[in-house]
Amino acid sequence: ELADGKADVDSFLLAAGEWNPAPAVGQTIVLPAPCFFHAGSTDLDTDSVVFRKDDQPASAIFYGPLLPLAAGRYDVEVAYESDAPAGTCLGSFHVESRGSRSQDVPMTAGGKTAKGEFSPDTNLPVNFIFRFSRQAGLSIRSMTFTRLE
Repeated sequence: ELADGKADVDSFLLAAGEWNPAPAVGQTIVLPAPCFFHAGSTDLDTDSVVFRKDDQPASAIFYGPLLPLAAGRYDVEVAYESDAPAGTCLGSFHVESRGSRSQDVPMTAGGKTAKGEFSPDTNLPVNFIFRFSRQAGLSIRSMTFTRLE
């Protein structure tokens, strides 16, 4: 926060218009994990974000895309991997936009995807938030938003 004086700006983005046409019912938007804001590291070989239990905090360490999504009902699917024993809690996620919030969806080792549902009621930026449990490491590959209605 600048209270007085001048600010040097490194970069600035001004955007207007539609991000993309809203997906039709049944269409999907797939976003690679490295496109999100995150702690952890980006694995360029697998195009994923890697979290290590000894390096990252047990908190909300992965979020985004902070881009508008048309009002409607969406299936939200996270593709991930972990070497932890099956059933180990890796964390949970939810999706929110002004006035709308999905249920928390657990992510556990042994699965390859976790699915939830989100119903934004406005065309405002959507925030997917993953809260890391720090019980085991994992890598997140992508998020898929499929329009259901």
